[in-house]
Formats: sequence, C-alpha cells, structure tokens
Amino acid sequence: MKRPINQTTPTTLTTRAKPGFLPGIIVIIVLLVSSSQLVWAQSAVSGVPNLRLRYPSLGLSQYILGSSCLSLRSGPMDLDCNPAYLAGADKTIFRASVAANNQVSTVNDYREQLDKGDSIGMVNSLLNQSGPMQAEATSAIWYQHDWWAVGYVPFSGGFASYVQNPAYPTVSADVFKESSLFAKAGFVSAGDENLQFGVQARYVERQFFHQQFDLLDVIGSPGSLQIQGQKVFYLEPGVNYQFDGNWESEVSATLTRVAIYQTGAQDPFSPVIDIGLTTSPPFADGHFRTTTHYSNSPEITDVLSRFTQGAIFDFGKVASVSASLGKSSVGLGVNGHYQSVELGVGWRSEDISPDQWNTVQVSTYIFEAGLVF
Repeated sequence: MKRPINQTTPTTLTTRAKPGFLPGIIVIIVLLVSSSQLVWAQSAVSGVPNLRLRYPSLGLSQYILGSSCLSLRSGPMDLDCNPAYLAGADKTIFRASVAANNQVSTVNDYREQLDKGDSIGMVNSLLNQSGPMQAEATSAIWYQHDWWAVGYVPFSGGFASYVQNPAYPTVSADVFKESSLFAKAGFVSAGDENLQFGVQARYVERQFFHQQFDLLDVIGSPGSLQIQGQKVFYLEPGVNYQFDGNWESEVSATLTRVAIYQTGAQDPFSPVIDIGLTTSPPFADGHFRTTTHYSNSPEITDVLSRFTQGAIFDFGKVASVSASLGKSSVGLGVNGHYQSVELGVGWRSEDISPDQWNTVQVSTYIFEAGLVF
C-alpha cells in the first residue's frame, strides 16, 4: 500500500519501479536554466538580495525554510510548496494568516510610497537608514482539499537595503510589494504510484524599486530613480519520487518563475530549478523530516550558499518546529494552534555582501497570527 501523503504513520511502499529517467531530465533542465542565469547576474544590484526573485512565502514556516520548503513536506497547518506533494493527500484545511518581522512599520511605509509612486520619498527614506536592513511581510488566505489548493495573497512585500559611506552615501536597495492569486494540484502517476507530478498557476501584480544609486544621482538625475510595475503569469511544475525503505527517502524537483505572460517591466526569461533529497528516520514515525536542498537562483552567486539543510518536526497536528541552515543563512521557528487560533514566532539571520571583501549579517524576528479550520 502506498504511504498516505501528509499522514504521520508511515507504511511500506510496494511499488518497485525505479525512476531512471528522472535524474537525466533534471540534469538537462539544470543546464538549460543555468544558461539563462547570466542575464540576471549581470543586472543584479550589488549588496542586497532581489527579494521578488524568491519563491513566495505564505507564512512563518516558509520564511524560515526559504527555498528548501520546495523539497520538504509541510507541517499539518501549512501548504506544501512543491505542488507534487499534494498528490494523494488526505488533508482539508482553510487558513488565513499574517506574518511579519520586527520591521513591519518600515515595510508599511515603503508600501505606501510604492502605491503613490513616490520614488523621491523612497530615496530619502533609504538615505536616512543606518546600516544594513532587511524585512518582509505577507498576508495569505488559502484552502486545500486533498490533491488541490487555491489561495489569494492580498499583500506580500519587503525591502533590503545597504548604505555605504554615510558621508557620501551609496545605496543598494530592493523594495517590492505584490498581490497574487494561485492554484495548485498534484497527481499520482498511473504507471508508478511512487511517482507524483504537480503544477502551480500563479498570477502576480507587482511594484518594485531595485537600484543602486549615490548622492550625485539623487541631486543630478532624480528622474532616473523610478518605481516599476509588472503583471506576470507563472506556470510552475514539480515532481517527486518516493523510494522504498524505512527512511521514506524522496527526491524532488521544481521549476519556478516560469513566466508564461508578462506586461510592464520585462524580466528576462530565467526559470529557477530547485532539487532536494528528503528523508524521515524510522524512529521519528514520520514526524521528523529533513532535506538537503539545492537552488540555482540567480541571486545566489556563491556555490556553497546554493545548498541548504531544512528540517520540520511535527508535534502531532498541534504544532511544528521549522529550521534551516546554510552557508549564508540560518533560521528557526515554531508555530502552533489552539482550536482555530494559530500563532508562531521565529528568527532568521542572513548574510549581505556589499562587495567581495565584506559580509554583514542581518537578523530579524518573525511573528505570525491567523485562523485555521
């Protein structure tokens, strides 16, 4: 019998087919996608991450895990990032939540400036900041019924900035806000129940400011510092294979940021592939899951930083602990619910490299509140 998806009691898988074609497909996709990453690398703003390139987070656990959530089955109160994990699921849940870190007031100020198209006000705010800063916030409503899910994100946004040489400042900044609609579904292969496929359709309306400027730019050509907007429709597939054995090993891959249609500011066609190997030790009875995850996101220029260790430990269906560890980031969070009220708190630290010689660490606390039914 096939192990029920998102259940805590594992059973032995009986299908013995081996996915010999899967590694070959993944290698081909990696080579094709990697060739398009050079365009993004050339247009990157030095010193800060491009937050809008990241896989969108619906809540605390996904903030903590980062891209490793794409190769790790979610906790009982969260939605799987990889749509293939929905295949064969036995889970019905409605959830509405808000997650933000301790810089939420600054995120809201930038949201208002983006709404007004106030690039000059935003530039002045950025110039007044001291030291590196990074923050994100999101609100999300979604519903899952077994193998499919739909959701609406009224607001997701954030900023990352770094000011060098305060006497004559040079500012690297990424500020964005977006709203989105999504639907995802997972399917079990007819020929091999260990093999699952999935796809997510996502429509995003976004405004952003992603530039590097100095005081001379502000004085001499303020018109060049503009807020941009875009509307994008993404189609993002995923695949997963479950191996037989007591460790419940799985290998998964997703292809995200596949822009089928876009208007406004034009991004280069540059999909991101994520690959992960997940295991669950026999003594944990399915409650503890770990992944070794690789991402070829163009914002990651250091090879070792592309690898992340992610983990989730579930306390039944009441609470979950999420953790991630990489060369340039680390995070830890816990969320749980009592009846219909859900709360969570976490901490995440990430390195920002303003140049090839210096690295600074930015740490934030993340808080979450919501309703779950």
